[in-house]
Parts: sequence; C-alpha cells; structure tokens
Amino acid sequence: MNTRSVLKRVAASFILIGIALGAASCTKKASFNEKSDVTLSDFDDHKVEMTVNVVKNRKLNVTFENKSDRTYMYGRIYSLEIDQNGVWYKVPFKDGYGVFTDEGIIVGPAEEYAVKNTDSMSISPVSTEPVYLEGMGVLPEGHYRIVKKISVLNGGKDYVLAAEFDLDKYSDKPGELEKSQIPEDKIVSESDYALPIIKVNKNSDIEITFNFTKYSTTGQFYLQYKKDGNWYDMPIRGTGGVSSSIPSDDVLILNMEEKLKPGTYRLLHDRNSEGLNASSYYSYTFELS
Repeated sequence: MNTRSVLKRVAASFILIGIALGAASCTKKASFNEKSDVTLSDFDDHKVEMTVNVVKNRKLNVTFENKSDRTYMYGRIYSLEIDQNGVWYKVPFKDGYGVFTDEGIIVGPAEEYAVKNTDSMSISPVSTEPVYLEGMGVLPEGHYRIVKKISVLNGGKDYVLAAEFDLDKYSDKPGELEKSQIPEDKIVSESDYALPIIKVNKNSDIEITFNFTKYSTTGQFYLQYKKDGNWYDMPIRGTGGVSSSIPSDDVLILNMEEKLKPGTYRLLHDRNSEGLNASSYYSYTFELS
C-alpha cells in the first residue's frame, strides 16, 4: 500500500470520527420545536412575586409572595419552557403526565393589608409548594422558566406568572438523609400499639403502599430508614417531607423523593396532628428487599 493510500484512509477515519462525535453531541442536547405562546401579566397589575429554588436538579420549590391588598388562589398545574438562543420554547410532558389535581392554594394579602378571615385565622402572604419535573423526561442543562396562573379569590381576574431558573446536568445521586428529630421516648412500643397494617408493597423505587385494617384517622405520617443503628427521615413528596393524607379505603400510598433501598424501615403516625410537638407516635417496623 503506498503512502497516498494510507493518508487517504487516515483522513477518512478522522472524518468518520468527527461525524460520529458530532452526532453524539447532537443526541445529548435535546431540541424543542414549539415556540411559547405565553403572555405574562405585568407585575404592577398583580403585585405577586414568583420565585424558584432548585433542589437536587429535578425538584423545584415554587414560592409566591403576595405584595398586594388582594387574596389569590393557585393550583398545581404548570408548564415548563426552555430558553433556546434567546427564544422561549415549550417543554412537553411525557405521555401519561400533565394531569393535575384541583386543590386551590390560597395566598393572603401582604401583612400591611391583612385582615382576619371568618375563622379568625390569618392567611399567609407567602406560599411555597414543591414541583417535580420527572414528567418532562430527562431534561438537558439549560435556562428554564416555570409558568403558573394565579387568580383573585372568588372569581376574580387571572394572571400569568413565570420564574426563571437553571438546571445542571441531571444526577440521580441520592441526597444526604437527615437524622430523625422525633425523640424515641415519644414512640409508642409496637408491643403496646402498632399501626394496623396488614400489607406493605413496594410499587417502584420511589412508591410504597400500606394496606390497613379499618383505620379512620387524621394526622401526619413519616417514613424512616435505619442506618448504623440510627433512624433517618425519608423525604416524602409534599410540603415539609411528611404526608398528612388520611388512608383512602384503608390504603396509604407514599411517593418518595429518594429511592427506597433494601433495609429496615418504620412508618410513624402522629394521631394528635401536632407534628414534631406530638405527645406520641404510633409505629410499624418492616423490611424492604
């Protein structure tokens, strides 16, 4: 083989490598094609400030701070958009996502305008709710904004707000668990009273179901993991990392922020509805494989 033939083959090899690397880089950076059609409301019209705090890449804490003299309400529904070369594009939900529950979250007027409601309870002018982005699939690094709608309470005008944030490269590395803050002497011995659970089922890496015998109750549930002789809180999806759901049809379903790995767990229940100030907690200890 002569020198010219060798050089041609080497050059062709570099061209193919360049094409392959170019294709790989294209596949790593997703492209979104549908431009945003959102028209944001003017701040001076609603005077509600919306901000976002990114927690571990794929959880957002969305905060509304009401600086007006009105009371607002908002729901769980949101949309997500990405900045591509200075233009906002819609980020679609995966199939099966994008369906939201209807609960209304109320944000009271700013403190200088605050009045007592009919139950003699003041409504906070600040509200923070978690938003989980797994329904969008694997998102590329980039600059994003979350878009949400708020409405003046009792049939008033609607306003469209947005808050911008950055996402780094996705990582599913688990976060550090926090040690339980519940004193052990407040936990009722299971020999005296255990939660009436007849079955525990791990539905997925982040979802677990508890089947109860008849158990009508209120209060908060906590899930804890035992490690090196200590109990650690497993963060539950929702405000504050606890579940206040009443078991429906004697079933309690918990969706977790961290993966459920094999080991020893316990479910705690505060029947006094007083959280960490409760006088006692009922418990149920179990193993997950």
